[in-house]
Amino acid sequence: GKESALVQALLAPSVFVWAVLLHGLPSVGRANTYLAFAAALVVGAMLAGILHISSRPSAPPNNWRYASAAGFVVAVAWVYCIAVELVHVLQAVGRVVGVSDSFMGLTVLASANSIADLSANLAVAHAGLVGMAASACIGGPLLHLLFGVGLSTLLGNLLVASPFPMELNLEIYTSGAFLAAALLAILAFVRLSKDLPGRAFGTMLILVYFVFICILGGLEIFGGANLLTGNLRRAATQMARVRAA
Repeated sequence: GKESALVQALLAPSVFVWAVLLHGLPSVGRANTYLAFAAALVVGAMLAGILHISSRPSAPPNNWRYASAAGFVVAVAWVYCIAVELVHVLQAVGRVVGVSDSFMGLTVLASANSIADLSANLAVAHAGLVGMAASACIGGPLLHLLFGVGLSTLLGNLLVASPFPMELNLEIYTSGAFLAAALLAILAFVRLSKDLPGRAFGTMLILVYFVFICILGGLEIFGGANLLTGNLRRAATQMARVRAA
């Protein structure tokens, strides 16, 4: 209704400010933060007033296409802000139970992110569109890996520090090794089965995933919470200096 549209117009600039400040910009102080939110509320009130004047409860505004596009962008900003807060909650839970952020991300967060994709891919496969389901299984993680890491690295260089630090830890090496092994196993198994993979194909992939989780769990339990997140390059440099001395 019109009332909900007015509320969205009022809060939209504040949501964008919230999304930007979630990065923890070092140059933005507390006074500037309050000023940014105050300015956002003023801009939101102006947008809500324009929307109230140009629309009626029984009919959409004249430029409803632009309003729909803006609503979509605001929805993405809301999802982003809520997702960041959920990640912070998950990080706090990991701190309480003594589990590293890497292990929580590779297990709990990864499962939560993939449940929707898994349900959609299963539904598509049951509908007989096996090729589409298989393509989505590869295209979705590829989008997350390339676009997600690329965009976050670009924003990190622009908003946080340039160059943006990315530590080479055991988590990255272990995940990358299993990802490469899984992709090679899929290609080899499909080719050897003449593009007709059976139950053994699905069983193999599930076993690879469980082996991956078991190895991470073993590293977490026997190596400690800092093993997966330790900077291997820094540790190797320190070890070389100790040996040289």
